[in-house]
Amino acid sequence: MALSDAEIRAQTAELEAEQIRLAGDEPMDEEELESLVAGLIEDAQDYIDQTEALDRNTANDYFQGRPFGNEEDGRSQVVSRDVRDTVALMMPQVMRTFFGSEKVVEFVPRGPEDVPMAEQATDFANQVCIGQDNEGFSI
Repeated sequence: MALSDAEIRAQTAELEAEQIRLAGDEPMDEEELESLVAGLIEDAQDYIDQTEALDRNTANDYFQGRPFGNEEDGRSQVVSRDVRDTVALMMPQVMRTFFGSEKVVEFVPRGPEDVPMAEQATDFANQVCIGQDNEGFSI
């Protein structure tokens, strides 16, 4: 259920008006900021649920080789799973690329003053990617 050009233009105009309102002379207090961010997060989740989820589900059905639903009796019912098989074949090599060392990602400091921040960013990114609360390589 993709949005029409008119709907996209209307949403863009609303966002631009909101930007102008927020760019006022008065500084935002913490409650206003929290409310704004919560609204933006909710809008992003709604967008995914309304526009992207259907396409993702359809793509997943194709990937899994599920029937299309328009099959006819007396005609071939074969559904090719070549893409899924190729992805499954390539997955170990891809996983070794990302998880073959202790660090999935490493931030490099630009100068000596950036060393602590680069180390912290590296530790954080690796904890998020392969930490206890994330399935990491099994995604």
